[in-house]
Amino acid sequence: MASKSVRQRIVEALQAALRAIDDSGAYHYPVNDPSQVSVDPTTNVLTSNGADLPLYVIEPTPEGSRTFYPAMQLVSEFEVNVQARMDAEDGDPTGAARLACWENLAHDIEKALAVDVTLGGLVYDVRVQEPRPFVGVGSNIVILVQPVTLRLHRTYGEPS
Repeated sequence: MASKSVRQRIVEALQAALRAIDDSGAYHYPVNDPSQVSVDPTTNVLTSNGADLPLYVIEPTPEGSRTFYPAMQLVSEFEVNVQARMDAEDGDPTGAARLACWENLAHDIEKALAVDVTLGGLVYDVRVQEPRPFVGVGSNIVILVQPVTLRLHRTYGEPS
């Protein structure tokens, strides 16, 4: 059986980093179950069960580039989106609770991914880009789409 591609191992390393969000006080919303961080792009964060929150879904995107160098070397840059869902506290008509929830999700993602910006040596750089919030109108649902750019150097022709 062929080994996993480097991109698959990178996505799995991102998954492990987000699963490490704990209740130590460094994060706002701890991940209590591995199923709360999915790499299945068919997972719908909007219709998820409120008991399973926060919920993170890691989705590779078509964004990226490759720069080729002599001796079969290349630098690959690609992007994934981390979709995150949490429900804001009820009862705040000003919307401040939804804003705080969105900011807290962005904080937790960036903090978790900054622990090791090489993902155990799989990449040489992880960059958390500007987050994009989505708020459910008439509800307390908060969804954040967090683009993450990853850069790696590898030998061309050896994607594993």
